[in-house]
Amino acid sequence: MRSMNAMNSRRIAIFNAKGGTGKTTTTHALAAGLADQGHKILVFDLDHQANLSFWFGRKDDGPTLDDVIRRDMPMLDAIRPTDVPGVDLVAGSQWLVAADPALRAKIGAELWLRRQLERLPARWGFVLFDCPPGLGILTIAALAAAGEILAPVQPQVLGLAGVARLLETLDQAREGINPDLRLLGLLPVMVDHRLALTADVLAQLREHFGPQLLKSEIGVNVRLAEAPSHGVPIYAYAPRSTGSADYRALTQEVLHHGV
Repeated sequence: MRSMNAMNSRRIAIFNAKGGTGKTTTTHALAAGLADQGHKILVFDLDHQANLSFWFGRKDDGPTLDDVIRRDMPMLDAIRPTDVPGVDLVAGSQWLVAADPALRAKIGAELWLRRQLERLPARWGFVLFDCPPGLGILTIAALAAAGEILAPVQPQVLGLAGVARLLETLDQAREGINPDLRLLGLLPVMVDHRLALTADVLAQLREHFGPQLLKSEIGVNVRLAEAPSHGVPIYAYAPRSTGSADYRALTQEVLHHGV
């Protein structure tokens, strides 16, 4: 009989090796949206900038992922509730820059995070990983621990080549560390339909990657940019904004994919 642990949760890595694609905004909004639907969420902030941790109300105290990696703190001791009911967090910190080489020194570093989840209780319906840019060891470990990838992509000409590289990375991850990893979907973000280029690039995305493209898309919205400084989810900060509506639609689509 399969033991019940956090590996039984839906595990989603919000991933794109390119920076500035809205990974943190998407992770925060999806976590809050899923929690609002009654699900318990565990979020890992894998970025040394720790913007997601700040947005969730974490101050400069308490344990972080760095303590687990470099000081062998039990992962369960690093999990803290956030200001969003139903969402728990393993916080990032600036010290993750030093934690990266420390993790590389561990035997089987790519599977470290997966093994950590196997030791956690089956308390959460979803585990989300906010991946940093690039393909550092923490990102690779997240791809090894995840069951699905949600990839925010910008509708730009250069973004098309980026999507091809992203799917190539997914294939490599399947071959090398996680044969069960699948693509939940490509999520168009920062979509501005006032620009003619946007329609052209979205059409090309549908032509080349149609089955992988989600129905949801996240439009350009100033309220999304303002919400982090207020420390609340977009749904609380600007509930009638297009940003709120877009991410609510994404939440429902993610839930539907799990059926």
